[in-house]
Amino acid sequence: MIISDTSKIDHIIQYSLFISSQEDDMIERSLGLIHFIKYVYLVDLEYAKQNDGKTFTGIDWIFYHFGPWSQEVHSRIEPALLSIGAIKENIPSSVFGREDFIRWHIDIDEDINLDGLLPFQVKMTLKNYVRQFKNDTSRLLHYVYATTPMLNATPKERLDFSLCKLEEKEDKSKFMPYLERISEIKHKELLIKIEDIRAKYQATKEKNKSLAVIKYRPRYDGVYEEGIEWLDSLSGIDFPEGESHVEFSDQIWKSKARRT
Repeated sequence: MIISDTSKIDHIIQYSLFISSQEDDMIERSLGLIHFIKYVYLVDLEYAKQNDGKTFTGIDWIFYHFGPWSQEVHSRIEPALLSIGAIKENIPSSVFGREDFIRWHIDIDEDINLDGLLPFQVKMTLKNYVRQFKNDTSRLLHYVYATTPMLNATPKERLDFSLCKLEEKEDKSKFMPYLERISEIKHKELLIKIEDIRAKYQATKEKNKSLAVIKYRPRYDGVYEEGIEWLDSLSGIDFPEGESHVEFSDQIWKSKARRT
C-alpha cells in the first residue's frame, strides 16, 4: 500500500489554478475537477521519469473508465481550493445530465503565497502543462490516455510508474543522426555533394519549364462508366446498413496495438 502526501496534493491543485488564473483569456482562467486530477497525474508522471519510477505524491493511481483516477485527489480538490479563497461555480449542463458543470477560478489580485511549497521541477512541470492544455478537456485527456502507465494497464488496475524510468532510458539511447557522427571533413564533402545534386536538380527543373506541356482532357463516356462499375464490383457485395453489436476480448488492453 502506497502512502500519499496530502499536502503535496493540495499544493499541486492550488498551484495549477494559480497558473491558470494568469491566462489572458478570461474563459481559460478556470479549471474543472477533471483538469486538477489529470494535472496531479502528470506531475507524478514527469517526476517518475527523473526519479527511478518514484512518484512525487505517492498516490495509488488506478485505471478507471478511460483514464487515471484517484479518489483521494478528487476529495482534496474542494478543501485545497477553498483554503486559498478560490470560487466554485456550478453551471447546469444538459451535456452532463443531472451533474453540474463545475469550474473553479481565483482572483489574481488575491494575496496568495505559494512560494516554497513545491520543488522547482514540479512547478515547471505544472507551468508547462497548464499553459499547454489550459482547460481544454479533449486535448488534455487525449494526451493523458496515451501516456506509458495508461497504455500498459487494464481497467481497474493500478498504474505502474516504474515503466516511466524505462521510457527515460530509451530516450537516452536514441539513434544519433548520421551528420552528428561523421568527421568535420566528411561533413564538408557531403555538403558539397548535396549542393551538386541541388544544382543538377535545379537545371533539370529549368529545362522542363521550356518544354511544351501537353494537357489531356478526361473523357467521361460509356466506357468510363462501365469501367467504374467493374471496379466497384471487385469490392464484393455492399456492407449492410444498421446497428451492430461488437465485443472485444479483454486481452486488447495488453496488446501491442495500444502502444504503437
